[in-house]
Amino acid sequence: MLQSSLIGGSADLAAVAAGARRIQAPENSDAVARIQQALICCGFELPSSGIDGHFGDETGRAVVAFKTARNLFPNDPVVGVGTTARLDLEVAYLEGVECEDVFEQPPILASDSYFGGILDNLHPDRGIPDKILRFFELSDEFCFPLSPLFGTQVSSLLGRLVEPKFKDDYCQLQAPCTTNDFFDIANSPQPYTDFLRTHNPAVPEATIVATGSSVRPDIMRHSANLPDWYEIKPLSPSGVTEWLLKARQLNANYLGTFPYLPGKRYNPSREIELGTFFTIEGENLQIFIEPSRPALGMILYRICVRGDYVKYFNRVRLTAGILAILVALAPELLAVGATAAEVAAFVETITALAAQVGAVLPALTLAL
Repeated sequence: MLQSSLIGGSADLAAVAAGARRIQAPENSDAVARIQQALICCGFELPSSGIDGHFGDETGRAVVAFKTARNLFPNDPVVGVGTTARLDLEVAYLEGVECEDVFEQPPILASDSYFGGILDNLHPDRGIPDKILRFFELSDEFCFPLSPLFGTQVSSLLGRLVEPKFKDDYCQLQAPCTTNDFFDIANSPQPYTDFLRTHNPAVPEATIVATGSSVRPDIMRHSANLPDWYEIKPLSPSGVTEWLLKARQLNANYLGTFPYLPGKRYNPSREIELGTFFTIEGENLQIFIEPSRPALGMILYRICVRGDYVKYFNRVRLTAGILAILVALAPELLAVGATAAEVAAFVETITALAAQVGAVLPALTLAL
């Protein structure tokens, strides 16, 4: 039985999972769009076509790459019973669904280390932390997404923390940044409305105001050849869904009136630094954002740790170690405009999450 809301929420994909039919080129359907969305959630890219519901060459290549990486055969550009079941399993885990089949699958457990830590609390005899840490030792870094278990308040505030970091990265890679560039840092419709008005003088004022009052991209550049936009979200099923809904609205707002399209010129740096922290036991933890651009206009990210993370997570529980990293980042929120009350509520939420799982948070100190 399908367990994820993304795959399991489609009667058509339920039929595929039951062997009633297969999905392949040149199909156009909601089922294809859900498969594309699931592939992106699982770390595969559709850099040109994105989530368009069309099973073209790029989607076929992504399906082959997924099946090859998961040892699913035949590894052809066709979605059948096995591919649907595996995508559903991985996405369900990322949605916070406990599935017995993941306990012997370190790559799936490691795709959301915090949820893995929750499962370790429930099933301490399954050796989950060792499986996750051994998996990450192969890449010399430990990563985790913004788990749905953190809640929307935590994810939203962390989004405000990372967006200025992406602005700096964008301006370094797409230099120079000028008044032709818009960044949604002020969390207000006025700068966006002013930007649209300045660069689109032929558009009626009523349209400018209506568009400015609607959803805003995180990054936009007005240029003669490639006027484009980007939206930044966490790498998670909910993050991809939120991106898709916002992208549809942005495209509808711009269609026939404004020149802006989902962007392709900005490919973020492999990592964007957040800070280096020390524990009282002397462990050194370098925290950074690991971004990707898996589709046009789509910037996704997760948080990663390099340094003494194996020693750190062997000493503290996975849940405690990850939550402590989030608490350590909290003071940085003040620098990006969060109020003291918002930061206090952020820390209170994380402390409550720790209490729910009986975790004692280790102290982390920012290196000067």
